[in-house]
Amino acid sequence: MRKDAPDTRSKLHANMLTAFGTHRYYSSDIAETCTMVDRLAEDSDPFFAIEAIYPAGFETTRHSHDRGQVTFVRDGMMSLVTDDQTLIVPARHAVWVPAHMSHQPLAQGHVCVMSAYAARECWGDLPGTCQVFQASDMLEPLIKRVIACQLTRDDGPIHDALLLLLHQEAIRSPKLATGTPMPSDPRLRRVCERVLRCPTMAQNKEEMARYGNMSSRTMTRLFRSEFNVTYSEWVQQALILSAIGLLVRGFPVSHVAYELGYTSPSAFTAMFKRRIGQSPSNFARPH
Repeated sequence: MRKDAPDTRSKLHANMLTAFGTHRYYSSDIAETCTMVDRLAEDSDPFFAIEAIYPAGFETTRHSHDRGQVTFVRDGMMSLVTDDQTLIVPARHAVWVPAHMSHQPLAQGHVCVMSAYAARECWGDLPGTCQVFQASDMLEPLIKRVIACQLTRDDGPIHDALLLLLHQEAIRSPKLATGTPMPSDPRLRRVCERVLRCPTMAQNKEEMARYGNMSSRTMTRLFRSEFNVTYSEWVQQALILSAIGLLVRGFPVSHVAYELGYTSPSAFTAMFKRRIGQSPSNFARPH
């Protein structure tokens, strides 16, 4: 394995990889994940956890779960698309997804995630929208311990304490503004999805308006009515998502700045800090 490649091998102990055959797998079919989660949710346990390793370019269909979930991205990076926003979840960060929230995870390269699912009454005070947060060093060991408890059917005081600690991780950890709003108007959504796929195309506003089958004036009005921001302000947030993706994959800050159309790395860094509250170097994966 190359030194600059994410380590997507399992970090679970060997005896956790075969018990019940349900807690760790490598998949390119989201239906397998949903089937596994539904099967585990049938038990009376208030919460459970799994580890999943996905290949590069992994895309899924929209789906939802009856339980709320905290998904920790151990390696790689994924994006999460909901009806009203698209979020980026970098490595060593996590995302909260409420129960019954329709979402679509997309893998940006190989990715390894560890997810904990809890009944609604366990985490009922968590927000009703998705949130990305900065995981502490404690989150990964917590989820591993949850899996270990599952395998030994240990649902005593330790299990309850783990549930409480995971809840505190989700509620108290610093939040990360890596989401960009998505519109309800189908013409504008087509434009926004195009910009997210290819951010440099956004420099030509007239061309993007034609792509959405509308005038530039109409597109400007729709951005104001849907988001109360200008086209350029929305694009700037979309550029942040693209930048994080490039940084996590190992590209240097200078390369990312020029790739996204900035004349200097310092201008890009200033914009990034203003929007995210952190330096882009904080997201760069060390080689």
